[in-house]
Parts: sequence; C-alpha cells; structure tokens
Amino acid sequence: MNQTSKKIRLLSLFSLSLGIFFAADDQTVVVTVLPEIMNDLSLNVTDIDKAAWTITGYLLGYVSIMPIAGRLSDMLNKKNIYLGALILFIVGSIGTGMTNLNLEQILPTSNSNWTHSITWVIATRIFQAIGAGALIPISIAMVSDIFSTDESGLAYGILGASAEAGAIVGPIWGAVINHIWDWKTIFWLNVPVGIGIIILVYFIIPKSSNSKKETFDAVGAVLVSFAIISFTYAFSKISNSNIMFFIWCLIGIVVTLVFYFINRTNKKAIIPLDMFKNKTFISANIAHFCYGISLIIVMVTIPLMANSVLSGDSLTGGLMLTRLTVAMVPGAILGGYLSNKYDLRIFCIPSLLIGTFTLLLFSQWDNTISDPYMSIQLISCGLTFGVLIAPITVAAVNNTKVEFRGAAAGIITTSRFFGMAIGMAGLTAWGADRFQHLITGIALPLPKTGESSANFLERTKNFELDLIYAGTELFSNFFLIAAAIYFFTILPFLFVRKQP
Repeated sequence: MNQTSKKIRLLSLFSLSLGIFFAADDQTVVVTVLPEIMNDLSLNVTDIDKAAWTITGYLLGYVSIMPIAGRLSDMLNKKNIYLGALILFIVGSIGTGMTNLNLEQILPTSNSNWTHSITWVIATRIFQAIGAGALIPISIAMVSDIFSTDESGLAYGILGASAEAGAIVGPIWGAVINHIWDWKTIFWLNVPVGIGIIILVYFIIPKSSNSKKETFDAVGAVLVSFAIISFTYAFSKISNSNIMFFIWCLIGIVVTLVFYFINRTNKKAIIPLDMFKNKTFISANIAHFCYGISLIIVMVTIPLMANSVLSGDSLTGGLMLTRLTVAMVPGAILGGYLSNKYDLRIFCIPSLLIGTFTLLLFSQWDNTISDPYMSIQLISCGLTFGVLIAPITVAAVNNTKVEFRGAAAGIITTSRFFGMAIGMAGLTAWGADRFQHLITGIALPLPKTGESSANFLERTKNFELDLIYAGTELFSNFFLIAAAIYFFTILPFLFVRKQP
C-alpha cells in the first residue's frame, strides 16, 4: 500500500466515522431536552406518551431502514447512497429546527401553523432517522470496499467506537446547546456539520467498483420495513400487558412469512435468503442479538439502582453509566485491532467470560458499594462490551459474498437493535411483576393510636430498609439475567469464523 492510498483510506474512515457519530448522537440527543420540547409546544405532563414518540419514532425509522439501505448500497453506488442518506438527515434536521416557526412571515399566503405541533416534530424526527439509520450499514459496506479483509477489523472497531461515542455525547450535547441557545439549535447545527461531511465524502472516498444495476425489490422492501416496524412497536407495548403486543407480533410474523415464501428462490430479494445458509453469519446475528439484550439491561439498571438503592440522583446514575459506556470506545478499537491479528474466538470468548464475571459482581452490589471497586467493575464491563463490536461485524460481513455485504451490514446492525428492544420490554414487564412480589408483605408504617414517636420512627426506618432490600434484590436479579445471556453468547461465538 503506497502512502497516498493509506492517507485516502484513513481520511475515508474519518469521514464515515464522523457521519456515524452524528447519526448516533441524534438518537439520544432528545433525551435531555424532551421537557423543553414539551414546554415549547405547550404540552402537559399527561402528554408524555405523545412526546416520547420523538424518541420512539426515531428508533422505528432508524431500525427499519437499515437492511434496505444496506441492500441498496449493494445494488447502486455506495457513495451516492451515502450522500443521499446524509441529505435526508440534513433535511429532517432542518424540519425539526423549524418547529414553531411562523410560516406566515415567510409565506404570506400561508395560514397554516402545522409546525406548531408535536406531530410535526415526530414526523421530521422519523425523516431524520431514516437518513441517520441508513448511514450505519452503508458505512460498514464502504469500509469493506476500502479496506482489505485482513485490515477491516480495526476500521469496523473505529466505526463502532464512533457510534458509541455519539450515543454517549448526545444527551450532554443536547443539554449544553439548550443551555446556551434553545433545543431547536441542536438540529440547526446538524446542517453545517452534515454539509461538511458531504464535502469530505464526495471528494475523498472513491466510487464503488462493484455496484450492480438490478431491479429494486420494492415489494420486499415494504414487507421488510413493515415487519421490522411491527416487531419493534410490539415490544414497545409489552410492558403494558396490552393485547396490542400480541396483535403486532402476529402481524410481524405473518409479514415475515409472506416475505419468505415470496423470496425463497429470489436471488435479487431486498434481503437475499442465501446469506442465512452460512453458519457464521447466523451465529454472528444471534450473538449480536444476545449482546443487545445484555447491554440494554445493564444500561437501564445502573441508573435505576443509583437513583434508588444508592440514594443518588439522575446525575449520579449518569456518571455511573458513563464509566461503562466511555470504556466501550477504547474497547471497540482494541477489538478491531485484535480482529485483524487473531482468530475471533481467541479473544472474544475470554472477553465474554470476563464480562460475565463482572456482571456477577454487579449482582452483589448493595447500598455499601463504593469506589474504587465500583469504577473498576464498570470500566471492566464496558471494555468487554466494546471488544465484541468489531468481531461481530467482521464475522457477519466477511462471511458474505461481496455483492451482499451491504445487506449483511444492515442485518447485523438490526439484530442488535432488536435485542435491545426485546431486552428493554422484557426488563420492564418482568421487573414490575418481580418488584410487586418482593414488596408483598411489607406493610406501610401508618401511625398507630397511642404509639410513641420513637416507635413510629423505628417502624418507618425498617420500612425504608425493607424497600431498599427489595430494590437491591430486584436489581441483583436484573444483573444475573444479563450475566446469563452474556454467558450464553459464548455458544454462537463457538461457530464464528473471521472469514470462510
């Protein structure tokens, strides 16, 4: 490899990583500014279910486009598809930034105030998410073109690290910008950044040489998108013990079966079913699915435990979680480097064992846990999660035909998000029932006639201790479940190979 070629590759990787960083950033940026959005649109606390769709809607758009975008990048020029996705992201950002804009001042003939509603924010966020979600599989597919199989691992690790860093920075970035200006400025700032990335990609990254002009499987694309949306939406309803969960699951299953029977022999389907004949590809997707479940359980449980059992606040919980998530970034880079050098199982299985052990240590936490032990355990766990990002991608993409690598990138990315959706839903549904069981028999310390204040205070103290014990037991159960699933991930990794 000559020096010029090396520079182009590194600059290309930088450009793609920057795009993924901002895509992931906007996935979480709304979390800290959601109250401001509600206030700006004159929404009450009772409207939180509507406002939450600014996050849920983004997730649906983000996930549903991934396999389609990946396959499109196989059929058409990857660079052009990437630029198109960035433009969608920018247009969606402009739309969200226009919220509450008085159009009458710009268009005198307009008497509409449709930018003054939460529906407008949700719609523009979904539009934004379609562009952002497409960037991830296309970036992975472009890396497979730019870097050789032997060196792609580190590049995948850097892409993964960029995604994790973006998700970490998102809430902080949102809070800072909202403090200085207002929440809409967050989305207006995406415009110059997005244009900058477009310029970098356009002038630096070479055009794909292996793109093929094929007939686009429009029916398959609709079916795949609808199936993904159905399952994702279904699991967002499971915590309510709602019949809608079963209805949307059934719809998702039916749509999936229809897609399968239509495309059993279709070599040009939006998702080529031949990919699932490869044992390593299937194993990598199972591993990423389990990874997503374990990760979301840990990421949700840590702040909850900090805010309750450890008597902290949202800042305490955020700082605790940050120690884990920040450690994922160097872990992802390390995993990418090792993927270039060694058999994936040599370092992934030990990493899973270490991660399982740290999660078992988490399950022993109580209100006495403190540093440095807590930080050491959080960082260790974060490193193990990070290490797995690149190897899973390497296993999925490198074991797929070159013409299907975009589709493979889309599917492997979607597997993680499915795991996270199911993990979140299961956590809330089972957790609520489990906590009710744990507090059964704990009586409220109501005052008794003639009771001394000292005795009442003693009963109140015992009540609080009982609640702390119940909470500790609940969170211990959560960590044990995450540990069990993380340990189970070793099984699919036994069948993972770097390349055929």
